[in-house]
Amino acid sequence: MPQFTLEGFFLASWPYLVALLCLILSMGITWQWARNHLRDNADDTASTSEMILQCREMLEEGELTAEEFRLIKSRLSGGSVAASPRTSEGALNLKTESSSTASLPAAENPPR
Repeated sequence: MPQFTLEGFFLASWPYLVALLCLILSMGITWQWARNHLRDNADDTASTSEMILQCREMLEEGELTAEEFRLIKSRLSGGSVAASPRTSEGALNLKTESSSTASLPAAENPPR
């Protein structure tokens, strides 16, 4: 019966030990990446809720209209709300440049 020695064990199993070390190292790197990624997303969520609270305070103080608050809240929470066609004095104009130039008469919008 062959005699068991520690030197013989390490000579025979070093590839497995290297593979185990690489596995542990890659798991540690993945763990750190996941923690950092989740922490960054949590900060974005907190700042979004803080911005909504500030806008709510502006609404209560009369600095924003209810429609403006609704639009800001929906955009911050990821929804997309189309701007209403009516605009009144003091309301936000949420049209984009492309939509405002498309409605110009043909004389003011020459062909290229």
